[in-house]
Amino acid sequence: MYKGTTTYQRNIAARAAISSTRTLIYQMVHDVFGFGLKRIDRLEACTERLTCDKNLSFSDIRNNLDRYTSEQLKRDYMRWIKPGVGPHGKVQRIGTEAGTEHIYTTMLWALHVEFGFGRERLLRAQEHLKMLASVIRDGEARIVDFEKCLNLELGIYFDTLEYFENTFGVIDLGPLVATDMGQKEA
Repeated sequence: MYKGTTTYQRNIAARAAISSTRTLIYQMVHDVFGFGLKRIDRLEACTERLTCDKNLSFSDIRNNLDRYTSEQLKRDYMRWIKPGVGPHGKVQRIGTEAGTEHIYTTMLWALHVEFGFGRERLLRAQEHLKMLASVIRDGEARIVDFEKCLNLELGIYFDTLEYFENTFGVIDLGPLVATDMGQKEA
């Protein structure tokens, strides 16, 4: 695929949005519901199964999830996370919106399917995701900062974090001091 094509630009933006939203969902389930690496792996496996299920369309997932969640919280999240993903122009904006909605919807539905999350817990999840998106929107943190936190706390590897730290230096999160990816000191 040629880098200048609209399909290429849209796909790049969608991948960035998926990666960013996935990171924030990992942070949310860890912060709010105490998920460790094993449950995050289960969440990821269920999300993959839902995405690959030929008998289940994205519209089916979205319609099912809508019975348990707030459309306003979803719209707020999608609007507030965009600056953190950084789409430029209409083509990238469309890709960002599509990628964000797809992973947000599918992963929240996976929380329902795999862990039995009902309306109350899904709304708590949405509220926390909106708060995390506001932190990104307001420039208080970047997606890579959340990746660093998840790397230190749970050992999750992010290639984007590795690239960032190799390019710009190790991220300092304050009381958590990291000398290298995966190591932490108090």
